[in-house]
Amino acid sequence: MGLIMFEEMWQDLRLAWRGLRRAKAFTAAAVLSLATGIAGISLTFALVNGVLLRPLPVRDQDRYGKRIDSLKRG
Repeated sequence: MGLIMFEEMWQDLRLAWRGLRRAKAFTAAAVLSLATGIAGISLTFALVNGVLLRPLPVRDQDRYGKRIDSLKRG
């Protein structure tokens, strides 16, 4: 049973590959869309990681947070 499913999957992949080779414009658009999406997600993660998740590269980080809070109030 598992071998039959693998053979069917392999046939589906070959058929999909042939279709992508014939439709070059669609393939280019699909690859470009995927690349743009992956780059956008990577950029978003890098920004969130650098700005929100990593601690500040200074000593006594709590002091800076308190100073910002006091500036907002006063």
